[in-house]
Amino acid sequence: MTSTAFMVKYGQECNLFYWKPVQTGPLETTDTYFVEKALGNSRRILPAAYSYSHPSSPHYSASLENSQISIEYLNLLWERNQTLVGNNPIIIEAAGGIMVPLNQDTIFLDWIQELKVPVLLIVSTLLGTINHSLLTLEALHLRKIPVLGFLGYGENVDTWQSSEEAIMKWGKTLSFGRYFLGKNLQASELQKEIQKNFDPSLKLKGIFH
Repeated sequence: MTSTAFMVKYGQECNLFYWKPVQTGPLETTDTYFVEKALGNSRRILPAAYSYSHPSSPHYSASLENSQISIEYLNLLWERNQTLVGNNPIIIEAAGGIMVPLNQDTIFLDWIQELKVPVLLIVSTLLGTINHSLLTLEALHLRKIPVLGFLGYGENVDTWQSSEEAIMKWGKTLSFGRYFLGKNLQASELQKEIQKNFDPSLKLKGIFH
């Protein structure tokens, strides 16, 4: 949902492109599908390198279809995409989290490190987010991967402010606040909700400059 929000609010203004290299699950449940639903037929959506029907870890979904994700092929498409869009930003959306295996030898964190791209971490606002978020941030810091900050997604529960402060303090990173969008919104309604509720302070816009 966060990538959809970025593309709706800043896609045209900041000339953003969206790429989900590996997606799993039925087509109508994928992140690329939601971005397409919100934007319509957009040239800003770059095709996935791999798409599998089973909703699970990429390495397992690939195995069910007698396939294997090639890091060399992902790198080749990444280079092609960069050439295609020029100096314009590409939002890369991971599948699962940074510790999710892409194949038997590589987790997403390995590939992120190889690409040398900065990370914006999307965290839950619910109970348990401190531990999950700090473990992720520690892994990124240990690999010396640049972290832009984190953004909370979910309802404004009574523990969120405390969780946000803890993640900033011990994760040594910035917070871009929190947002939440209603479910099952039509495309026009979704666009209005994003324009109104996503990044009202426009802080996130600055990461693309």
